[in-house]
Amino acid sequence: MVNVNASATEYSVIIRHSGEQTFKALHKQILRYIPEARVATVSSNSFESTLRQSYEQALQLGYPWSLLIDADILLIDRFFSFYAPRAIEANTNALGFAFRVWDRFYQSPKFRGIHFYNTQYIEQALKHIPVEGQTLRPESYVKERLAGEGLSWIKYGNIVGVHDFFQNPRDVFAKMAIRAHRSSGDFEELLSRLSRSSANQIDFIVACEGLRHGMTMDRADVKNSRIHYDEAFRRWVLASHASISDEINVPESVNFLLQTLIFRSSIKLAIKNYNSLIKWG
Repeated sequence: MVNVNASATEYSVIIRHSGEQTFKALHKQILRYIPEARVATVSSNSFESTLRQSYEQALQLGYPWSLLIDADILLIDRFFSFYAPRAIEANTNALGFAFRVWDRFYQSPKFRGIHFYNTQYIEQALKHIPVEGQTLRPESYVKERLAGEGLSWIKYGNIVGVHDFFQNPRDVFAKMAIRAHRSSGDFEELLSRLSRSSANQIDFIVACEGLRHGMTMDRADVKNSRIHYDEAFRRWVLASHASISDEINVPESVNFLLQTLIFRSSIKLAIKNYNSLIKWG
């Protein structure tokens, strides 16, 4: 039930977490912009269960819009003051909308972890949550079912944060094992990209190993639960004698980090285009 006393542009925030290293930093940042009464956190052993809890929490809070955000995301400050309110005003009849974030391992912008729902449609969404193990993309499955009912999901190209930066190596391993099947069409490109970047960065090394482990698994054995991969990660650490630390410093702001990433990417693209002109000129 939507709160009739709330303004049409007000929204609640539900943070979905499973022990991510960035959870506390994200939570702290959100509370700088959103009243605590409109913020909740949910967590469960499977993503299907977490998805259900996040929908139910959004309905319980009862604001016209509900931001469901994964705890492996960190946002720029301008997201709250500029991007979110303008997108809400433009999409009153849509199921919801998303923005891009800079993905640590793809090293490029991707749609990850930011799901802004029109709360009036969440009861319909609840009816479409798949059973555990049915799909590796439960939330995309729900959106596809609702698209069949005429509810559109809007994607904005703006880059409003970062994804998978400052994460625990154990979580990175599990994510990449799942990613090997969730995005199997990207496997060779992603593995190549990770391998080129892994020389001195432990999270890229772990990501490579997680991706390779995932490809050794049968699809039926791939689960959306991170703890499912803990034993394989432990065996790899012992066999490789890798130096793994859980002590990771998470910055209070990613504004400068994101600007730097975009700038570096623009320079690389400019050099690539220039070299192409020289080659064919």
